[in-house]
Amino acid sequence: MNPARHISLAKRKALSGTLVFLEAAEPLREEFLRVGLEAGFDMFKSLLQTWTDMEYDYSEARPPRLHDHVSLSEFLGMVVRNVGDSARPFGEGEHRANFERLFQVISDRAVQVSCSRCTEGRSDGQVCRGVDEIDDEIVATGGLCIEPLKMMYDVALGATRAYYLTYGTLVQSADLPEVVFHTGFDDLKNLHRMDIPIYVGGETKAKTADNSTRSDVKLVIAIKDFNWDSYLAALYVLFHECFSHAYHGVYQISDRQDSQPDDAFAEGWMDWVAYNVLESLLKPTPGREVPPAASHLPARLLFHTEHLEAANRFHKERMNWRKYKGEFRQRAKGGQAADKVLYLLEHLRGLQNSPAYNPWEVLLTLSFDLNVVLRQKADGERFVDHVNYHIPARGRDGEWTAEVRYQEPFPRIFTKYLKDNDVKDLLRSVLASPIN
Repeated sequence: MNPARHISLAKRKALSGTLVFLEAAEPLREEFLRVGLEAGFDMFKSLLQTWTDMEYDYSEARPPRLHDHVSLSEFLGMVVRNVGDSARPFGEGEHRANFERLFQVISDRAVQVSCSRCTEGRSDGQVCRGVDEIDDEIVATGGLCIEPLKMMYDVALGATRAYYLTYGTLVQSADLPEVVFHTGFDDLKNLHRMDIPIYVGGETKAKTADNSTRSDVKLVIAIKDFNWDSYLAALYVLFHECFSHAYHGVYQISDRQDSQPDDAFAEGWMDWVAYNVLESLLKPTPGREVPPAASHLPARLLFHTEHLEAANRFHKERMNWRKYKGEFRQRAKGGQAADKVLYLLEHLRGLQNSPAYNPWEVLLTLSFDLNVVLRQKADGERFVDHVNYHIPARGRDGEWTAEVRYQEPFPRIFTKYLKDNDVKDLLRSVLASPIN
């Protein structure tokens, strides 16, 4: 099988400069705003953006290019020095300490991106030099230039594995496929057909060979437009790819299929689950406790509130079927169905007041087991349609309505599922329920 593939060295130089600024400087923005220095802060950002944009444009030219002979960490050092020299006039006067601190945090973060550290374990000591096969291997094992993105991926995959093994019942650790992280770029600002200033997207491919599986998760970035919101939203994108797609269909690995953009279950139901898991991980919620195997993961992230705000904005936009139509309607239907099932589980007679009964955990078990079992898009869509027909939406004063279709058979079907935990039987029963 092919190894991980990553953004080429020339383009990673541009991306790494942006990542250094975002992680080091953006947390100081509010401090600059409070003392009326927003223009100065944006000037620093603009100067760095000029250099990274120029490097990106160079990367589009045919070799030899201006900085081909310069390592990535040398390029970063050169950019930081030039930005510092250009910004020197802004660092004079009463606010000198503010600008010195800003420059220092950027410099300190840039120094941490060391090409030599990436290759400490290599016998040849070779750093990335523009040969894709070699560079991809170095980035996969080191990759300090994209470390913030790799960290988000590690958190997303770690959470996915912990939740599936804690709540899923159909697969064990040995059954889960290898998941490989890739990065890619796209010049299109609108990676996801949505009218929001977030220029990051994702895709996952299922590979099957010799009765073993692998899932390739790729984070796709519009490098020249990659901004603070894009950085923050990347975590949600990776949670979606891992929770929705990395383990999809692995119960029978010989016939795994890649999900389509209009897949109501994978892109709607499981996206709803992925977002709500991310929310419970970053903002503790009673009744939605984090599994012990995932409890250490939030500490690896720097900006909990900001990540969650970006995730919420992106998630809501993905479900906005009135604005975008097409596959967005299918996503909304899937997300609505997941919430309806949770609503039903919260109101099953004789169970809602039991201290040992946790509807959220039941929904997780159901979702993960369905995701590893479902192989045909049509079955997932029919499941979503039947759920939406037979279960009322929230906002009905906490009670079922008098409509006959809400009385049975779903309360009985889900009560039976709670007793026997047979997701295949539940799936058959749901699909057999009448829709008039």
